[in-house]
Amino acid sequence: MDVEFLKDYEESNGFEFSESEKNYMVKQDYCCDTCGNSFKDYNDDFRVIDDEDRLICYDCYDQDFNTECGVCRQTFEKPTLEDHYIYINSKLAIESKLETGIYKVKSYPFYYGSILSGFDAFFNSSLELVKDLDIEKSKKLVESFFHREECSSGDICETCVNEWRTVPRLYYKNKHLNEIFKNQSGIHSVITKKGIIKNGLSF
Repeated sequence: MDVEFLKDYEESNGFEFSESEKNYMVKQDYCCDTCGNSFKDYNDDFRVIDDEDRLICYDCYDQDFNTECGVCRQTFEKPTLEDHYIYINSKLAIESKLETGIYKVKSYPFYYGSILSGFDAFFNSSLELVKDLDIEKSKKLVESFFHREECSSGDICETCVNEWRTVPRLYYKNKHLNEIFKNQSGIHSVITKKGIIKNGLSF
């Protein structure tokens, strides 16, 4: 066991190894079990995959076990079938002939394609519509609060599912909305806008 390396690694990363983590390091010759990169060379953070008795670098963990929400862009753990939702934006809705909105994945695999063509189509009965809503269009109608960032089709996190599934199909922008925000600034404006989304108010 390379005691000096383990000590330096702990000091540079600000934690102490458990005995099992030390054993994984030695067993794997101080390398990531997936990509083979040496922890001695790169000093990467790592994750232990308990049920598989192996240790991998954070980059491999992020790639294999995490996904990104297409709406809020936050990284979260890849969902299981029980809690797997996806968002289909307006562009994919045209291609797939489905409604724009949030869908519950009912079975795997739920889509098919190829290396050359990419996505081809969704399997019949593999998705269930939860909310027919164009999130991107709704976000842009409160454009002073939200960034003009496209919502991608794909996995959607539980937070966004809960936030958007109760929102009306579209916010209507008119003078009443402008009046609400005219004399507000800073945190008061932010609170009001978040309240509109949370409570599903429309004008």
